[in-house]
Amino acid sequence: MSVEIEEKLLCVECKKQVLNEVFIGDDRLCQDCFNDVGFICNACDETNYTDNLFYCNNCDRNFCDNCDMGINCNDCDTSLCDRCNQEHYHDNDDEGFRVPYRNYTRSARYQSSSYNLTNTIQSFRKYGVEIECNMPTQDAIYDLRDSIDNGLGITEDGSLGNQGVELQTAILSGNKGEKFIKEVCKKLEDLEFSVDNSCGLHIHLSGDDFKDKIEKIRNLWLFYYVFDDVLLSMLPQNRRKNRFCIPLKKSYNITDIVNLENVKDAEKLWYKTEEEEAIEKKKKNHTDSSRYNGINLHSLLAEDNLEIRYHSGTTNVKKILEWVNLHATIMDSAEQFSENNLIKSSELLTLTDKIKSFMSFLPLKEASKDYLLMRIKKFNPDLADENSLCAV
Repeated sequence: MSVEIEEKLLCVECKKQVLNEVFIGDDRLCQDCFNDVGFICNACDETNYTDNLFYCNNCDRNFCDNCDMGINCNDCDTSLCDRCNQEHYHDNDDEGFRVPYRNYTRSARYQSSSYNLTNTIQSFRKYGVEIECNMPTQDAIYDLRDSIDNGLGITEDGSLGNQGVELQTAILSGNKGEKFIKEVCKKLEDLEFSVDNSCGLHIHLSGDDFKDKIEKIRNLWLFYYVFDDVLLSMLPQNRRKNRFCIPLKKSYNITDIVNLENVKDAEKLWYKTEEEEAIEKKKKNHTDSSRYNGINLHSLLAEDNLEIRYHSGTTNVKKILEWVNLHATIMDSAEQFSENNLIKSSELLTLTDKIKSFMSFLPLKEASKDYLLMRIKKFNPDLADENSLCAV
């Protein structure tokens, strides 16, 4: 018993008995070791390891990664906290609208383990949203930054015009996540942010439960392959032939997907190479070209989150929530998908039949089904024609 007590009183670093103790989480450290490996965040006053440290060169303050991930200025290679970055300018900053960069928080304050039955999103799955849009004025982006906290990240996107901005939410879930999306969209509406054909909406969904599970990965891949055309029918024409969200049918075939036996096989098929060294290199490259499929399995295989790139740009809260709910439901249901039924669905000839089959796989609320069908009818006015063949 005395030995157990003594072990609990030892510093986790030097293994010596602690006299003046400091805690980082549950870890007990002596003051000397804490000075070597720890720090106190100047924003939240919490102790943390230096592995999670961001230091601002301008204000000489330390931050943990929950409070401020920092920005590195490309013009002068200076590391700046969000506050200092707001006042950081260069002579070329007047060439169009300036984007006040801000990283989104890594904290879990917008996550909850419950959701209301009246919510649009009927899933516990964690997700994040990237909203590409245009700022109406320079003042508008500063108003947005000052009225929404760092649950919303702000950055540029090279595919947008000189008024374009990409907004990235923190990791969201449950009631808190849906409430935050509503708050952001309401502010974007009030400030008159807009979208055009260059804008997209990207959804990231946690795929932790797919890690090393080839059956679920294969089912998910097969489902999205089979129903690619149904998803595209919910979208305007400019998203159907967009080089940043290529349909899976243009890159893969159903036989290869069905024959996947393990995760290594999945990686070889996705990255189109048999060389393990090349695969590992591609997995480490966040911007690998394979990510430009409408359903991005690169992020799932490499980073344990699935990215959906299909949707057109929007600041409409209903569209965003329904899109998140649809793909969260698909991921939640993947384990129960019947491979045989998916293959049969791939052989259906009319889009009408394909849509019916698509809906039969998913336990969506009637309101969500009605919304998706409304989208399909809006972008496919000739759908009543049973001779309309599915996209191939």
